[in-house]
Amino acid sequence: MAAHDEEFERKLKRRAGRLKKALLANLTARNLTEPVYADLVEDYVKLWIQRERLQADIEERGITVYDGKREMDVPNCSIGEKLRTSKQMTTIFRALGFQDAALKACAPAGEDDEL
Repeated sequence: MAAHDEEFERKLKRRAGRLKKALLANLTARNLTEPVYADLVEDYVKLWIQRERLQADIEERGITVYDGKREMDVPNCSIGEKLRTSKQMTTIFRALGFQDAALKACAPAGEDDEL
């Protein structure tokens, strides 16, 4: 592994640790402290790390890569994997209630959700 990759991984793990800490703090503030929530946060962070690695691959190699066997450019499979990973992350994000919390935090002042 190149020094560049090692530095990327170190930074990625530090950022992942901060993300996990922030997510768990948010859950604690909402009194969601059951182990199932911590497990979902762990899954979310693992997916986030994977998504970041996929993005780095896309940035490094581009949206197409050369396939020597077929002797032509083909779509970089990291793009599809990143989309699937992001979709799963969104599912977990919603399950943890973060989407609802974000929407409430962004609601314009004076508006009420109740009819």
